[in-house]
Amino acid sequence: MHLWSARAADSVFAVGYADYPAVDVRTLDSTRDALVKNIGGRTLEERPLVQIGLVGREIVAESGETLLTARLLVSGARLYQIAVLGKRNAVAAADIDLFLTSFQPLGRNPR
Repeated sequence: MHLWSARAADSVFAVGYADYPAVDVRTLDSTRDALVKNIGGRTLEERPLVQIGLVGREIVAESGETLLTARLLVSGARLYQIAVLGKRNAVAAADIDLFLTSFQPLGRNPR
């Protein structure tokens, strides 16, 4: 797993990736479960999505006042994680959406 993160507004903004032999539903499920377990939380929402031509999921989880919003995107055997973690309402929903939707893997042409 390769992970980059930055703190802002008492929140953490992170992007990471991991390479697997293959990425399937079980890989997505175990990654979601690990993210939620890391905050000691529970999943509130989960939905499939397509972003920049990559399929994946968006997950929203909580633990007390902590909110995690993450996207898991699949590109071949690579799984990308884009996440915002922080106290509820510490970052505006529009800013979370801007961060999540701005993701563009290097070497890909913007669509």
